[in-house]
Amino acid sequence: MGKLKSLSDKTLEDSVLKADRKNCRNFGMCGVGDKAIYLPGAVFNRRTYVPLSEVTHVFKRVAYSNADGKGLLAPVLYVVVRYDDGKEKQCIFKDIREADKMLEEVNRVAPSVYTLSPAGVEKQKKKEELDEKMKSQKLSENAEKAIRALDRDETNLKKSPGLYENLSGIARIKRKMDLIKPAYQWIVFIILLAGIVGFVAAIVMRQHGIITSTASVITMLICAMIIILMINTKILPGPVKNKKNVTRDYEQALHDMDHFVKGFNDYHLPARYSHPVVIEMLRRIILEGRAETIDDALMTLKQDLKEADNTKVVSREVYEQIVTVKPMFTVADYK
Repeated sequence: MGKLKSLSDKTLEDSVLKADRKNCRNFGMCGVGDKAIYLPGAVFNRRTYVPLSEVTHVFKRVAYSNADGKGLLAPVLYVVVRYDDGKEKQCIFKDIREADKMLEEVNRVAPSVYTLSPAGVEKQKKKEELDEKMKSQKLSENAEKAIRALDRDETNLKKSPGLYENLSGIARIKRKMDLIKPAYQWIVFIILLAGIVGFVAAIVMRQHGIITSTASVITMLICAMIIILMINTKILPGPVKNKKNVTRDYEQALHDMDHFVKGFNDYHLPARYSHPVVIEMLRRIILEGRAETIDDALMTLKQDLKEADNTKVVSREVYEQIVTVKPMFTVADYK
């Protein structure tokens, strides 16, 4: 296995470390044992560790694409381990479910470790205080009317969950497609074409004795790697998943939702933003006293989502809400 390196000033005895590492639960590139959290090294996964006694926080950190649509990457999820009074190590996770499972395991083996960032812990305390305050405060007549209207909208919307789930999912795909600039597609296409040409050329030159078998195999492997990498970027359009087809699917999902909500005499949200999570966020904005009407709450929500960029550290609950509904707003240019 090789010797594991401690990122902390404190280390574990080799015998304890070996047994704990062998029985640790793996999550992505990381692992959680009874004595330590295992993190990726420079090359291999779970080659460094931090003793659990030195860990203070394990939490998710999210970087978002800018609201102006610049940039290529979709939201990136990190799990951050904070230890030794402020040191941090962050690891990329591709699957939020794996990150959630890791936090749940940390909660199980080390209940004293926070699964929120220091800022998140402070926000959680303020949120609990705000929740208590909201329970006791009296809303204005307009605010109470808006809350009742949102409750009715949510009840009606949940009569057909497939519509809003489809709209949200297609909006997320369209958002990613919109961020792919034509220049990127041309670059990837040229590199892909070069890989294909190089692969074929290596075969032809080998048959004609121009290069040796060893050189031919090496060239073919390199070109095959280039071809696979370019295909896996998912930047190149395909016969099914391309900008034209995705736009068509989004417009159809939007048309279906619009037709559905028009069947209710008193529905208050635009079809393009019709999702229970949007209603939940609007309701909270009104309860917090930041708006008294649905229209004002919607304007406030748009501003909140625009500000949710890669400088923000958010809680697990807020992260899940934002990644669900933000694409619905960005593809509509927040109109």
